Amino acid sequence: MNIKIENKPFPHIIIENYFTDDECDLIWREIDFLYSKLGPPETFFAAQDDDDTYITNSLGIPLDDIYRDRKISDILNISNKIFDRDLCKKFESKNEYWHVINCANKDYTKLRLYNKSSSYDSHRDHWVNAIVSTTLSVDEFLGGHLYFPNQDFEIRSEHNKTVIFPGWVEHGITEIRKGSRFAITKFIHCAEVGGENK
Repeated sequence: MNIKIENKPFPHIIIENYFTDDECDLIWREIDFLYSKLGPPETFFAAQDDDDTYITNSLGIPLDDIYRDRKISDILNISNKIFDRDLCKKFESKNEYWHVINCANKDYTKLRLYNKSSSYDSHRDHWVNAIVSTTLSVDEFLGGHLYFPNQDFEIRSEHNKTVIFPGWVEHGITEIRKGSRFAITKFIHCAEVGGENK
C-alpha cells in the first residue's frame, strides 16, 4: 500500500494498491456472483435531491442487507482491513480527526457499478464520519472521478485506489465517458464515543 494522508483542502487519505492480488481475486469472484443482482438507485438507497429524485444513474447493491452473516462476504471481510489498529494510528498521527475510524461502531457497505454515462451528482452524507471508497476496474475507463465542488478539487479514480474522506464534505462522481468501473464504498459512523471497533 502507498498511503498519502492530506489535510488540505479537507482531511482525506489516498491509498494506492489497497487490496493485495489475492484479495482482489476473492473480491472479483464475489463481484462476478453479484453482477446480475445489481439494481437501480432505489434498490441501494442512493441519495436524492429535494424533489426526491435520485441523483445517480449507477447500479448497485447494499451488501449488508443481502448477507445475514457478514462473514460470508469476502468483500465485507476484506474491506474491514480499514479498521486495523496500526493503520488507524498512522492516520491519526497526521490528523486526529481520523480517530472516528478507530472508534467506529457502525459501518455499511455498498457495491456500485458506473457504466458509460453514469455519474453521481454532488451531495453530502451528513451522518457519515468517514467514507472509504475503492475503485476496481478490469479495463481502461475515462471519467468517473471523485469531485468536491466547493473546493474545486478532484481525485482521479484508478484501479485498486482507495479514497477516504468525511461524508459531510460535498462530493460526487464525474460522468464515465468510456468503459466502466466498480466502487466498493464503506460508510463509517461513530454512533457513540468510545464505540468498539468492528
